[in-house]
Amino acid sequence: MIRHFANFRDAAVLGGLLVAAGACSDTTSADGSTPDQDADSAGGSGSTGNDGGPAGITDGGGGSTGGGDDEAGETAGAYGSTGGESGDAEPVPEAGPFPLCPEDLPEGWIFCEDFEAVADPSKVFFDYADAEGNFVPSAQGGASGVGSMKAHYREGVEGAGFMSVSFGNNPINTADRPEYRDGDKFDEVYWRFRVKMQSGWPDAGPYNLSRISAFAQSDWGEAMVASLASDDADVNLRASAASCVQNNQVECEGIDGDALVPLGTLSGSTPVFSAARAGEWQCVEAHIKLNTPGEADGMFEFWVDGQLEAGRTGMDWRGTWEEFGLNLLSIENFWVGGAPADLDRWFDDVVISTSPIGCD
Repeated sequence: MIRHFANFRDAAVLGGLLVAAGACSDTTSADGSTPDQDADSAGGSGSTGNDGGPAGITDGGGGSTGGGDDEAGETAGAYGSTGGESGDAEPVPEAGPFPLCPEDLPEGWIFCEDFEAVADPSKVFFDYADAEGNFVPSAQGGASGVGSMKAHYREGVEGAGFMSVSFGNNPINTADRPEYRDGDKFDEVYWRFRVKMQSGWPDAGPYNLSRISAFAQSDWGEAMVASLASDDADVNLRASAASCVQNNQVECEGIDGDALVPLGTLSGSTPVFSAARAGEWQCVEAHIKLNTPGEADGMFEFWVDGQLEAGRTGMDWRGTWEEFGLNLLSIENFWVGGAPADLDRWFDDVVISTSPIGCD
């Protein structure tokens, strides 16, 4: 059973300690094979089922994709196909201005995906839920190239799918699912992605966006989590930090959000989810450095379009615990309380690296 905790919202603000200021794997899996590019559903080995309930926990019951919302006549994973009943040819999508993933990843890059050849996301991502066809590959035009991942929110519905990248030494990846740099240990990473809200998006934050975790045991107990989300329903980004290490031991068992202890939040100033910025690609990058075991020298910071939004140093993420490092990145589409209307947003150019990535 694959489970995914996609709705951690810490409520504590660590006053006075916030400092305001200031990956594209090619789609080759660990075994060297490339993703299947036919139009099969994403319910093959490695995909999960639909989104779960309010806690965001999913059950891998089947995992096949649904019918989807082919508003532009696209078919999930079948780039270039046309839909509708008229038979009219769809306009050729315009390629985005940003660079695709390089054929050879730069030094320090762990993963890069530009969605130009992803027919089945479960062949690339460790955990993937399409939410009954509402989070699927799109060829309508990307930030780079023409491919991206499209999330369709349905009015009143909370879940709109997610995808997770397993990298490094990861105790939860026990079912031959896609993984990158297996066996390595990462105490410091940067991650970057591009996100675009549809034209006409209201001034409303969709809550969950992305998170990175250090899973510590095979039952999905995690040592810490760092998340990016909207500031409640506000339009700015908020970064939240939490630890499950107490007395130098991991106290979480399974998906146990109640055992996570908030370490504080960082609030951004750019209105990422505003109507004024809708219809344009925005670049989000974050950086986390776990503390040296026994020291309080950890970091957490994030940028929007290359501008530092907020950051904090002197963090104690894990006490002296050091069995595993950072090992799972998730892109999430969970709208607490349900979306206010039918809305779309897109993701592209996901990168994980041990060094700064940037937006160019």
